[in-house]
Amino acid sequence: MKKPVVLSVYINAKKKNAGEVLDRLLIIGRKYNIRFLLLDSAVKGTRFSGLGVPAGKFIRECRYVIVIGGDGTFIMASHYFMDMSVPLLGINIGYFGFLTEVEENESEIEENIRNIIYNKIKIEERMVLKGELVRKGRVLKTFRALNEVVINHGSFTKIIKIRAYVNDQYIGTFAGDGVMVSTPTGSTGYSLSASGPIVNPHMDVFIFNTICPHTLTFRPLVISSDSCVVLENIHDQNNVILSFDGFKGIKLKKGDKIVIRRSKRRLKLITSPDRNFYDILREKFKWVE
Repeated sequence: MKKPVVLSVYINAKKKNAGEVLDRLLIIGRKYNIRFLLLDSAVKGTRFSGLGVPAGKFIRECRYVIVIGGDGTFIMASHYFMDMSVPLLGINIGYFGFLTEVEENESEIEENIRNIIYNKIKIEERMVLKGELVRKGRVLKTFRALNEVVINHGSFTKIIKIRAYVNDQYIGTFAGDGVMVSTPTGSTGYSLSASGPIVNPHMDVFIFNTICPHTLTFRPLVISSDSCVVLENIHDQNNVILSFDGFKGIKLKKGDKIVIRRSKRRLKLITSPDRNFYDILREKFKWVE
């Protein structure tokens, strides 16, 4: 008997319809002799717990990853697999589904799974940010972000002040709710909500943007990804928060610097053969007819 193809599934089991989509995957799996692996921690206590395996095995046998959830689930998966250089295919059961571009109808899912099995997939690589939190000349934390790095005022409403540099050249000091540096992938996320530009994800640029700036004149900047961006907290109160891709915030102190560069790592996405970036803009945002 032919050895089954092994595909890993990263699922947000708490999402509505997650179980139904996984059922469809299992039916497709029987048809094409596919064995699906799920993280035991993700399906513990569900009717799929028998498919769960420990994290070590899940990672060791992983060649392709099917992500079932919304864009938030996909971003979490990207951080989990970023160091492994394995391609991710997102099945959308969330709200927008800009990253998880495959919709949950059975024929579309089967077509994309079949493309993986017969090696007819199209893989895109997305730029990732690398950041360092530097305090008094010492690196306290390093991190990566697929979408954006954000400094804001957390749950407080007071204006904060951030000083920004590009390649040691002073940009300006920004007062408001905060600032962010986004990737082209992140240009349709938080940056878009802050009136940032939409950038084709194949471009290698950073987007520097503010959050509710206390000015009438600022416009977002598009910067070469060969640059080094430094954000310095000059606010003297304990209400400035660093976050990346929406993950748990880190409290900053006055004088802390966030150093942002392009990471050597790139995230691999399996993209749908039936859609391109502009198709998704029209479908998800009703961008233009």
